[in-house]
Amino acid sequence: MSGEYHWRTDRKLKILKNTDVLVVGAGLGGICAALSAAKAGCSVVLVEKNAVLGGQAAEIDTWGMDGFISREGHLVVGGYPWELLWKTVKEGASDPMFERISIRTMEEKGIQAALEEIGLTSYVPYIDTGTFMNPFNDQYVNPNAYRYVAQRELDLAGVHTFLGMPAVDVLQDNNRITGVVLLGEFEKFAVLAKRVVDTTQGASVCAMAGKKFAYPKAYLGTLPRVSGVDIHKVIDYIRNTPDRWFLRPMVGKTPDPDEMEELVNEGNPLAVHGFMEALKKAVSDNPEYELIAQMCDVLMFFYEKDGVGAYWAIDDTLHNTDVSDPEEYAKAVCTVRKQQWLVHKFFKNYIPGFEKAQLLDTYANISKAYHQTWEPAEFTEYTITPEEIQTGICQRSDCIVKILGHPMSGQSTDGWYVPLAALLPKGLEGILVTGKPACRKIHYIASCGLVGQAAGAAAAVSVQQDCSLRETDPEKVRELLRMENEKMR
Repeated sequence: MSGEYHWRTDRKLKILKNTDVLVVGAGLGGICAALSAAKAGCSVVLVEKNAVLGGQAAEIDTWGMDGFISREGHLVVGGYPWELLWKTVKEGASDPMFERISIRTMEEKGIQAALEEIGLTSYVPYIDTGTFMNPFNDQYVNPNAYRYVAQRELDLAGVHTFLGMPAVDVLQDNNRITGVVLLGEFEKFAVLAKRVVDTTQGASVCAMAGKKFAYPKAYLGTLPRVSGVDIHKVIDYIRNTPDRWFLRPMVGKTPDPDEMEELVNEGNPLAVHGFMEALKKAVSDNPEYELIAQMCDVLMFFYEKDGVGAYWAIDDTLHNTDVSDPEEYAKAVCTVRKQQWLVHKFFKNYIPGFEKAQLLDTYANISKAYHQTWEPAEFTEYTITPEEIQTGICQRSDCIVKILGHPMSGQSTDGWYVPLAALLPKGLEGILVTGKPACRKIHYIASCGLVGQAAGAAAAVSVQQDCSLRETDPEKVRELLRMENEKMR
């Protein structure tokens, strides 16, 4: 069926809130944007389509210290992402590396000295953050502790949070965004705002206003968490079973089971790739396992501690899913949902150590990420250039925040700058964007959060100065960000 259906409604909407700043999307970027604007003195509403906080920062489990520190160990990304990380770690059940390693030692003497200080000599030779396979790439954060901390901090800041209420339409006066329409359980509501921060992955609020992000291809995956794993039996299986084994963070070394035991006993996580010989047998026994055999050429299990870990189910055949096509997107999501259970079923039935494993509750949505690329989006008033990302040098006067990106993709290892104009979508007023719409090289969870904080600060300054976002003084935004960061120290 094709064609268009034209509709209109004459029903009046109840005004749920009339606020200074409305943040759409409650991932780490949205949480940080809301905290920044609220602590600057603005009234803030945060809305989220799912009934949970956290976004993909909770779903993918691993944050990684490489998203915060430079190759030399200098803290680059601080602010609310750093504060939320440490408050989450204090709740317990997250990677002990976050607490064990000394940031001061890294800053003063480097990463190697900091690792030696806590006895992780096995990690010391493998500190090149120019690769995904490094000791700072896979630090995990307990998702439920993170969600609890985020909600607690939002409540303390006075943010009105509405979960499970998707934004289904936009309110605008010509090209000025004045709010959104939320879908409640039985009716729709209006939220009016002086400024809107759109932290959704593809700038969905802008799309509803007629300004669509033109790069909808994304890769999908899932990291369902599991408990009841006997990691020592798994290591024995690796010791006794020939396969194409691969272990992070030991940078591609063939796993040494004795070394793995040592790392686990010291409280370190393991990211084990392999299990393909067992998968071949599973497929021959039951064709249903072909759905996970298509995913990639190795399976991966990420072990945290205390019998808990996560299956990394990333399907390479879904690497270019067009999320703007509802048929294609729905089919991909349904495929990944089936893979969640099949991966667990495979490990439980074929890999020793998983006999008593239990699949924990899975997340409200399937993780997706738009591709990193040097191709400019041309979505906002200013497109950050490859040279600025590669060198970390920006001559513009409106740079408001410095972030990190994967150095293995040619980005400055000491970070690069995001100007205010990169957050302002062309053709629209009263709204800021974050993430890939702001720059297609924004990727790290920590950097997404910091760009969100910067957008929230810019929205607050704009409200307080009673000026448009394009007229907002970037020095005032930088000053507010400095003040916020100093309060956290």
